[in-house]
Amino acid sequence: MSIRKITNHPSIIFIWISSIVFSIITLAILTLMYTFFPETRSILYISGSIILFAIFIFNFQLQIFNFENSGEVVIISNYNFLHFLFNPYFMEKMELPLDKIISSEIKKIVLLRYLIVKIRRHNNQVITLYFSLPYLSDKNIQSIQMSLNKNLNDIVS
Repeated sequence: MSIRKITNHPSIIFIWISSIVFSIITLAILTLMYTFFPETRSILYISGSIILFAIFIFNFQLQIFNFENSGEVVIISNYNFLHFLFNPYFMEKMELPLDKIISSEIKKIVLLRYLIVKIRRHNNQVITLYFSLPYLSDKNIQSIQMSLNKNLNDIVS
């Protein structure tokens, strides 16, 4: 079986670059308003600080998700985008043998989607793992689900 890889890395890069451009435009507009409307300086300072702080927090929360299915092992990694820029060796990575996976499903909770995987540990204890699926297309999410279901059905039969 061919290795199936799915990632949201291009989407995260696009969102990150867009937010930087938005920050620069916001700073330019605030600078122009600060220059031409001196009576509103305190309001501009406060609102500009809030907008830029919100953009910073948003960028800090961006998560890169990688899914790889080799047919025997599923590798799922999830890491913070900005942390990865400064420390590329840090990554939360799980390798799940397919014979230990009991079930998997994708649930949508409010606006977020999660991959929920139940696995059996060596002592027959069942554990439920939750993985956030940020900024993945419906096609990629469907591919993840089909990839897991196909392999789980192959193991059962």
